[in-house]
Amino acid sequence: SFFFDDDGDIDMFAFNRIGRQLPSADQNDYGNYKFSPNYGGTSYSDVLSKVDDYYYGQEEITQKAGFFGKMFGKKDVIVKGEAEGRSDSSDNHPVYIFFLTDGETWEGNKDLDFINKLLGKRKDVFIQMIGVGSDNFDVLRQVESNNESQAAFLNIKDLGSEGDALLGKIITDKVRKAIQK
Repeated sequence: SFFFDDDGDIDMFAFNRIGRQLPSADQNDYGNYKFSPNYGGTSYSDVLSKVDDYYYGQEEITQKAGFFGKMFGKKDVIVKGEAEGRSDSSDNHPVYIFFLTDGETWEGNKDLDFINKLLGKRKDVFIQMIGVGSDNFDVLRQVESNNESQAAFLNIKDLGSEGDALLGKIITDKVRKAIQK
């Protein structure tokens, strides 16, 4: 037996060309969770960048002292954004990303490169990618091929026709093994 989450909430993000964080969901939201989708294009890297920032904090950035600040002795400062999705800096639970899309990305190689780099630097991340519909989802297939131990892809033509069998297709031995790390 294993636990997906330590607080009972699912952190939610949505995307088209741009990603955005949504209110979290819990068991009381089952069957009732709603949000207003934004239509228009598909890009994976922006939303996954926001997920990365949420769980790991933003990369270090330099806050410049500015012209007048330097005149008065102020120095440039390197800061790192906080990781909102972690309870504290010692939290080392694996991150399971359930990535559901109904379209192929418009930014093929850019998104492929971004996801490969993300998984390369975050060994505790597993991304379960579900492509819904008849698109080829070439980028998602390539991500799985390039990152066998950290990614899984499943193409489902119609979510409504799957019923309870869908869970067995999603939670495979590969997923269980990745989450139990």
